[in-house]
Amino acid sequence: MAAEATGRAAGGLVTVRIGVADPTHDDHIWAAKAQDPLDGDHITHTVFRPGELPDMFEDVASPITGLDEPTRWIRPVARLKETARRLAAVGARVHLTGHGGDEVLAVKPSYLHDLTRRRPGLAREHLAGMRAMRRWSASATVRALADRRPYGVWLAAEAEDLTKPFPPANAPLFGWEYPLRLPPWVTADAASGLIDEMRRRADGARPYAPTRSAHTTIDLARQLGAAVRLAETVTGAEGAVLQAPYLADRVMEACLAVRPEERSSPWTYKPLMVEAMRGTMPEGSLNRATKGEFSDDFFRGQQRHRGQLAELFEQPLLAGLGLVDAATLRHMALSAYPPGLPWGALDSTMAVENWLRARARWDLAPADASITEPTESNHGKDDRVPQPR
Repeated sequence: MAAEATGRAAGGLVTVRIGVADPTHDDHIWAAKAQDPLDGDHITHTVFRPGELPDMFEDVASPITGLDEPTRWIRPVARLKETARRLAAVGARVHLTGHGGDEVLAVKPSYLHDLTRRRPGLAREHLAGMRAMRRWSASATVRALADRRPYGVWLAAEAEDLTKPFPPANAPLFGWEYPLRLPPWVTADAASGLIDEMRRRADGARPYAPTRSAHTTIDLARQLGAAVRLAETVTGAEGAVLQAPYLADRVMEACLAVRPEERSSPWTYKPLMVEAMRGTMPEGSLNRATKGEFSDDFFRGQQRHRGQLAELFEQPLLAGLGLVDAATLRHMALSAYPPGLPWGALDSTMAVENWLRARARWDLAPADASITEPTESNHGKDDRVPQPR
């Protein structure tokens, strides 16, 4: 959850700030500064201290009913529900979240792929800044820029790479989307079936937009929009319903109307937001150059709620369907999470397993309880993958 959000109450506004135990996390400092201009008779400020709300992974084994597809926000679901209840208790009916800002106010580095062909001089400046910041090698950058495959051809190639390791963190990713990879607990048969389906669909696949950066923006916004839609169902049943104004059609249209090189920069974080809020936000806040991250929340929650993970993956229905190897999944979910493996890999797997259990009337066969633990050869390879689609 974002460190700062707002809830609309009858005749007023309630701000919500969620504390993080990590001492290096500074969202709360900037949220407090942003709070000052909002002070007034109709404003109530609510601060949840670290540990006051449910941990990540809490209740992930409890089936979530009423959803027509798995929710990618399974890890914070207990926190979403409790926040909705507490906001409703102080009179808020809607919880406005900042989710979506990362997707529409900035663009991913793939904008450089388009910019080199449209404004090569400016592209050189941006590339120099990005290479210094992200430690891209010159050779890898040139190879990424030289890739001019149309979307369908790119998608077919991703199918062939589906079970390969994810590129290293310092690799320039200028593709149409993030590299598509499967987590290491997916079975060979399941991977083979998906590869065949991707090959079949690649010929007729069309991007959402003619440029890579615009396609990626729309693709990520659609993915997040699906998550918010499901979160609306979950939170609406508890109290204040979650909504994401950044994903509104008019906001997206306005952001997409701005040139990509004016929405992203190696030297300014979210320059479009900075200019849009100038004169409204405190000037000091507009110069912020940091961004909080939540690895502390992830690993604390994973450790404290290993019992929930063990219960969810004891006899996974996904294994009964032949989609995952239960022993490998349990090993990686319950032991030290593999370095370089995005959290989304586990989130997606938890979400689908939870959803299947919520629809237990399908009477799907459970996994074979006799499955043995993985040997060293099962999990000794590079397990880096991006967030599964």
